[in-house]
Amino acid sequence: MILRFFKLQTSNFKLQTSNFKLQTSNEIYGIQKTEVEDKFIF
Repeated sequence: MILRFFKLQTSNFKLQTSNFKLQTSNEIYGIQKTEVEDKFIF
């Protein structure tokens, strides 16, 4: 029972880290996009 809960927790942690990676890549993409837009405007 405890082992199953631990496995569930680790899978949730893996899911969280992948979501975090996705978020950071989106933020980096957002920064690049704004930089390009700034260059385009000015």
